[in-house]
Amino acid sequence: MSEQTPLYFSRLTPPGRGAVGTILLEGENAFDLFCRLFRLANGQSLISFEKNKLSTKNIFENWNSKPLFGHFCLDESTFEEVVVHLESEKRIEIHSHGGDSVFQAIALVLKKNGAIPLPSLSNNYQTTSEEALALLPFAKTEKTTQILLDQFSGVLDQEIFEIQKSISNIELSSSETTSKNFPKLLARIDHLLSLANWGEHLVQPFRILLLGPTNAGKSSLINALSGFDRTIVDRTAGTTRDAISVEIVINGWPFILTDTAGFRQTDQILERIGINKTFEQIAFSDLFLFVFDITSQESDPFQTFYQFLLKKKTERPINNSNALLILNKCDLAEKQWNPFWIKNQKINSFDSPILTSVKTNQGLFQLKEKIVQQLIPDFYREGEAVPFLPQHRIKLEQLRKQLLNANDNR
Repeated sequence: MSEQTPLYFSRLTPPGRGAVGTILLEGENAFDLFCRLFRLANGQSLISFEKNKLSTKNIFENWNSKPLFGHFCLDESTFEEVVVHLESEKRIEIHSHGGDSVFQAIALVLKKNGAIPLPSLSNNYQTTSEEALALLPFAKTEKTTQILLDQFSGVLDQEIFEIQKSISNIELSSSETTSKNFPKLLARIDHLLSLANWGEHLVQPFRILLLGPTNAGKSSLINALSGFDRTIVDRTAGTTRDAISVEIVINGWPFILTDTAGFRQTDQILERIGINKTFEQIAFSDLFLFVFDITSQESDPFQTFYQFLLKKKTERPINNSNALLILNKCDLAEKQWNPFWIKNQKINSFDSPILTSVKTNQGLFQLKEKIVQQLIPDFYREGEAVPFLPQHRIKLEQLRKQLLNANDNR
């Protein structure tokens, strides 16, 4: 399963007019996104991602004990004055002028960058039941709604309570029977943690990015998977210039598919901008579909594409654990297929490629099944507890550490 976890933001101050409004940004990549959108009052960034002048550790040593004054970038020419508190790499408070219009402007930028809006969850609610209730309007499908309803019924609250009680028993008791409970309790916590990444995507679908050379049929494939013509299809290489997204449902699970500009060296300014936007999308994606035209006659089409990808030094590693290899246009006569693909069924440790055709629908069902297998856990049991917010994961990690310490101190 992908380890990419989503970002959340919520409004901590009441809606309406006020002197100050506060937004909480939290998640694994909160600090990375914040650095892209924030500038100090002198116009400088906290960190230079290109030159890597400072490490994250150095930044927090310099800045986490004091408020930061600067500007939040709403677009290339519009900025909002903000005061920021870096609570941790995963938790950042943004204080701006009060009022709904300012909040909506900042929220729009955060959403465009992949952050999920939550209804003031972080500090106000005491139980996971209340948190689940607040998230229900954001559920996309019947399956995700049912899982949140299960959490609303109190299964996660009860599970955490029982784990806490069991850890206390281990800490206070010296009996051998209590000690024997340690492996089962550790497995119980680890099982919940294994569900956390998926649970955090219940209200924000996993993001799937289609990558590949020009004219590989990415736009046609995304139209076939979504069931309607969302993107423009043309034989002219470089037709797709922007990242275009569409939401789909597979086996009851929601996903976001994003079509991107094909990779190639080009002097066309608009096409180059589109290719750069593709790389921006990589940081926020959970699964990558490498799409190739099976009839393209390059001597080694995979390495040509993969080396182009590696040269860009993307922030997220892309490998066989988070990518699927797709050979498109397989409805064309086999004699037109590139011999490279026939000879090489295993490439760079990737699984065997999936052969697809948007004209005959060949391979589309197999591709959908593979997407679900890659992102949705097969060990989830209906009705069980599922951690669905970052604070649930953090709490379970703390309980795991407490359990290990309790067992070591026996």
